[in-house]
Amino acid sequence: YSGSQNGRVYCINMEGRGDGTTTRRWSYPNDYPSASVESALGPIQGSVAFADTTAGPTVFVPTVQGRLYALDAVGDPINKTTNSRWTYPDIAGGPIGSITMAPVIGWRTGNPTDRVVYFGTNDASLFGGGNTMFAVNAVDAGADGIGDLLWSRDFAANPFGNFLNIS
Repeated sequence: YSGSQNGRVYCINMEGRGDGTTTRRWSYPNDYPSASVESALGPIQGSVAFADTTAGPTVFVPTVQGRLYALDAVGDPINKTTNSRWTYPDIAGGPIGSITMAPVIGWRTGNPTDRVVYFGTNDASLFGGGNTMFAVNAVDAGADGIGDLLWSRDFAANPFGNFLNIS
């Protein structure tokens, strides 16, 4: 799984074609097989993260636009598409600040499927958020397409500084 500067996430077939090349399993947002269209995600600067969750294998994508996306990691290899499981914050609301770090997957309890996604924001001047650490449930418990915030902490006045490019 790879995020790119063109605002897309790619899932590449690992087995390849046998000639040193490979094929795309899926991309998000979908642009297959038509000509490329501009993505609304913006450049993806942080690494994506993967976790098995109770919803199934999931890829977590940080975006410079200030949202975290949880994507179905399996997707549909025939149509070369996948779906968003949830977004945090809600698309209808404002973004939270640029996310340029790789999300970190952890556990909230001793149950290995009770996953939490930790990530931080920066660049308060652009989006009105910034220097904030978030913990979001890896599974959309409300089944509303919006990531479930467990907690957040504003570090704006903290000497730790911005969460920049921690991959």
